[in-house]
Amino acid sequence: MIRQTLLLLMLFLAVGPLAPAQGFFTIDQAKAQSAATGKPILVVFSGSDWCKPCILLRKNVLDTETFHAFADTSVIMLHLDFPYRSKNQLPKAQQEHNDRLANQFNPTGKFPLLLLLDHRQKVLHELSYDGEDQPAPFIARLQPLLQPQP
Repeated sequence: MIRQTLLLLMLFLAVGPLAPAQGFFTIDQAKAQSAATGKPILVVFSGSDWCKPCILLRKNVLDTETFHAFADTSVIMLHLDFPYRSKNQLPKAQQEHNDRLANQFNPTGKFPLLLLLDHRQKVLHELSYDGEDQPAPFIARLQPLLQPQP
């Protein structure tokens, strides 16, 4: 019984940090957190079930402990997913939210697309991911972009 409880606790702790990335987090919430903390918003446009570079980005970078530690102190994460398969479809309100932001920030439908925004939704930088970077090189590319511009 104790072993099962410990396993469940370990599973909860392992999955817990991923929950915000998978939950419905709006641009208004991200803007409020960005304004309060001074951190930029890292918007990730992805096709979680059809876009190979998106899947690799999530697996190789975004879901790693290294990136979580970096992101927790450096950015406000906003994931905007556009799944293809019907079993992975988002709730209507979330899909409408994501569609609205795609029309505003990703009208050409580039996937994956990563944008750094300020709390006013001004695009500071655009990043891409080719499927090769691991957390450390990706973070190394991202860190200089987080510095205030003169």
